[in-house]
Amino acid sequence: MAIAYTCPHCGKKLDIPDQYAGQRGTCNGCGEAITVPSPMAPPDLPSVTFSSSPPPRPLPLPAPRKTKAKAWGDLTNQERGGVITCGCIGIMFFSCMGMGGLGALVGDDSGISTSGPSATRSEARLTSPVPVDNSIEGKIRRALGSSNRNVEKIETIRITKLPEGNRALVKWAIDDNLTRGFIISGAQGDVTEILQVFKESGERIDELHLRGTFAMVDKFGNSSESVVVKLAYTGSVVDRINFAGFDRGNAFEIADVQSVIHPEFR
Repeated sequence: MAIAYTCPHCGKKLDIPDQYAGQRGTCNGCGEAITVPSPMAPPDLPSVTFSSSPPPRPLPLPAPRKTKAKAWGDLTNQERGGVITCGCIGIMFFSCMGMGGLGALVGDDSGISTSGPSATRSEARLTSPVPVDNSIEGKIRRALGSSNRNVEKIETIRITKLPEGNRALVKWAIDDNLTRGFIISGAQGDVTEILQVFKESGERIDELHLRGTFAMVDKFGNSSESVVVKLAYTGSVVDRINFAGFDRGNAFEIADVQSVIHPEFR
């Protein structure tokens, strides 16, 4: 479902997919910064008025027929045979359950019992919660999610401890989007998420290097995944960020060492 939006700067009408609601980008008409609004709520359904009259009373059920139990001496030979057969089947059932479960009753010779400690352990495995990966890599993967292109979202997450200091490298794929402005805004959002994970991890990182890739087409018409954002941050810069008030649009600008940004992503 598309969001109908009119640029407040140039008046151009845009139809934007609702998956980009709340994101920032630039108008492809005038290039001014815009924010995609949330989709309109569905119209209220008409109210339904129910009758205040009481529901019809159910018809009375016929009274159950009372039958008198017969004494053993009053039963016919056929009735006595049925009682004896039912009793024997019941005795066999409970005896087999005590000797190995339902498999013994139906003649299963596989040696697998449907009851006992092994079944209890299996049920426990099915109901055990999946452990959450709280490492830096696990948190980054959860923060960035999956790619909307036919590539892996995360290519490399590596932390190297050296005598001169700890260095970290993250290489990820930038998502595609509706306009160039939205693509850049998404890349800045990814960088902000990565920086926040490293700051909140408490692990000392002296240099953090980020490499963002995107499918670029050369002058011969060939497309290839290329590094378009190459950023580096010192640990002191990461420590200064207050993410409660940080504007992700500044994520590229605060990089302070060895940073290279492709012209299409500036």
